[in-house]
Amino acid sequence: MKTKFITVNEGNAKLLVPEKAFSDPFHLPVFYNPAMGFNRKVSSLALKFCLPMLDDSTVVDGLCALGSRGILYAKENKLKRVYFVDANPDAIKVLKKNIKLNGLKNAKVAEEDLNKFFVNSSENFDFIEIDPFGSPVFFLQNAIRKLKKIGILSITATDLANLAGGKTIPTKKHYNAKPIRNEYSHEIALRILIGKIAKELALQDYGCQPLVSFYRGHAIKAMVLCERNSDLADKSLEEIGYIMHCEKCLNRKVSKRIIGKCDNCKNKFEYAGELWIGKMQKKGLLLEMEKDLEIKLRDKVQKKGDLLPSDLEILKFIKFLIAENDFGPTFYDLHVLAKKFSLVVRKTDDIMLSLKMQGFDSCKVHYVSTGIKTDAGIREMKRAMTNKK
Repeated sequence: MKTKFITVNEGNAKLLVPEKAFSDPFHLPVFYNPAMGFNRKVSSLALKFCLPMLDDSTVVDGLCALGSRGILYAKENKLKRVYFVDANPDAIKVLKKNIKLNGLKNAKVAEEDLNKFFVNSSENFDFIEIDPFGSPVFFLQNAIRKLKKIGILSITATDLANLAGGKTIPTKKHYNAKPIRNEYSHEIALRILIGKIAKELALQDYGCQPLVSFYRGHAIKAMVLCERNSDLADKSLEEIGYIMHCEKCLNRKVSKRIIGKCDNCKNKFEYAGELWIGKMQKKGLLLEMEKDLEIKLRDKVQKKGDLLPSDLEILKFIKFLIAENDFGPTFYDLHVLAKKFSLVVRKTDDIMLSLKMQGFDSCKVHYVSTGIKTDAGIREMKRAMTNKK
């Protein structure tokens, strides 16, 4: 049966996409996932404020399919050139139509396996996007070889069934890390991904600085600044470690080595890692993104324009990321705590106020609506849950 295409708007991009992608995007000859639109929009906004860090603005949209991500980047940012790479001839046909539909004059198309493209290319790039179906690890080393001295890797992973603790062996094999399935397993997954990127960069003497990192739906995203400098590479490896988790009392620890027993109840710790234990955001970049969106929304209000739900949602999302960055790894899920210790679930704001009265800071998280990051320990969290002083 012939695939029927429709035209959709995604940000400033206009795209021909398979009509059935909105009901089943995974069994079509040309791939387009509308659920990843939020991820693409956040990434495009981040790219706007990443460009001043770079020497130029040559971008690779690897595994581009019909070009949704690269076209959005080109329409919303001033880019010198965008290379669209995909080995699927059916996707390339639609990609070329989308490039023409959007009037892009700075697009280059390569119908080629992505690793072969990197190996065969004589050019080095400022910004490399890798958004595969599954794990991105198979493309990292060749991509890093084609970065400029200062460049950005923008990496998406959709193999969360493995990374979030469902399948330990594939995660060990692909990421050289052990996951844990628990209430904050998606944060662990994101930290495993960044840790893997940092270690792969260090092999080629690149330092790694996370710029924007997040979880959304069935994917995790990490945009990292890479600079070829052996001292920075060594410094990045200092941010690699482990997260220990106690199933009995829900205590957790972060360390550069594996700790055997829980210091709260003496039960044996589970552990996740190796993974990234440092900051996952560049706060200044997120503040610029926040300001940009606030100005955009204010202008729309003044002009009585339509406030797009996606703009408001992205702004709220970025505020979560900014707040989270003041805290270390892991968070508490209030529902998990309540079930574990037979407690009544109070309002999140009330619990945060109780923590403040104990002298601790806290914030809500983007991972789950019932999550809190805090500098309090498990005993203080239980006290806040029961409103004891």
